[in-house]
Amino acid sequence: MGFLSAVALAAGALTVGAPLVLPADAASATSTFVPVHKILSSPRGVLTLPDGRQLMAKVYGLGGCAVDPSNPTGNPRGSASSNFTLFRQKSGAPCTLQDRNGVPTYVGFQAIRITANGFKFNCDLTLEDVDANTKPAADGPKGWRETMSSLALSDGSLVRPNVSVAPGALVAVKDYAIASSSLAEAGWTGVGAGAIPMQGVSYDDWTRIENIGSDNAELARGFVSYTQGIDDLLVFYGLTQPEAGNPTAGTAAFMSAIEIPAGCQCASGATGGRQVVLPTETAGRCTLKSRSVTPYGCDMLGDKWCQTADIQTWAQTSPVSGGTCACVAQDSMVHRVVSPYTPRQNFGPVPV
Repeated sequence: MGFLSAVALAAGALTVGAPLVLPADAASATSTFVPVHKILSSPRGVLTLPDGRQLMAKVYGLGGCAVDPSNPTGNPRGSASSNFTLFRQKSGAPCTLQDRNGVPTYVGFQAIRITANGFKFNCDLTLEDVDANTKPAADGPKGWRETMSSLALSDGSLVRPNVSVAPGALVAVKDYAIASSSLAEAGWTGVGAGAIPMQGVSYDDWTRIENIGSDNAELARGFVSYTQGIDDLLVFYGLTQPEAGNPTAGTAAFMSAIEIPAGCQCASGATGGRQVVLPTETAGRCTLKSRSVTPYGCDMLGDKWCQTADIQTWAQTSPVSGGTCACVAQDSMVHRVVSPYTPRQNFGPVPV
């Protein structure tokens, strides 16, 4: 099948009968925000997006940190319309980081694994309500304290995110490790042996020890960002210390929805030479340059995924004189290749 939309170029948009125009600033593409609890509540844990792509999710209680059946990890935060998904433990010590050769290590923890069917995506997540049980400073060592983080895979290779917190927050980015044996329980094998270094967000203040409410939510909030395309995401939650005297005290934190930019299945056209319109330092004047360009367009038989973006381009409005021409900026939409697209049929539950 041929292209189903006007041909778009990796670097700009083709205008028939006119020189090629190249983009300036790329704006954000239209996106779908996918709450993870909606993936989990879909049949077999597989959600089909409006553009036809699929995401799969599954909850794990790893390393002896049991899922609480009364209010399990994977539920929505409050109503089903919430963008946030619950992580909850009620086991205490089995869900607490362990000292492995002097390094606090995730061994038992709650986790949600999200897998993409044949495509890659970038991902920015908010880790919400990572706090502590309210205590006076003198009793700080007696109360539960939470930690949360994420890792991902791209074609089976481990990808670590950028981890951050806001200035003035009561949480901090800490150096940790995660047990490869626990990852293997979630189906991640071959990503390393023993304790794998990583970073997490943990409650870190020992003067103000507080179960943070919604009015001050930014104090207990962390962020993870994947700028490299990933196809397998693991988000996990545990404790840095359990509640003294009440080891089964229930605790909870949350993750935000996953933002998936809009796009289409696509294929490339023939690479060829084109004249492109490029702005100069003089306002309203452009130059024409020859460039080799490969066009991409939506194609239901294509083996790539293209992302739409609203961009600014330039159009020639006068003949060339003295090496430049008059030009005007215009809004355009392009498709850019963001990953291969090789979906599996009968995409099903995550193997373990």
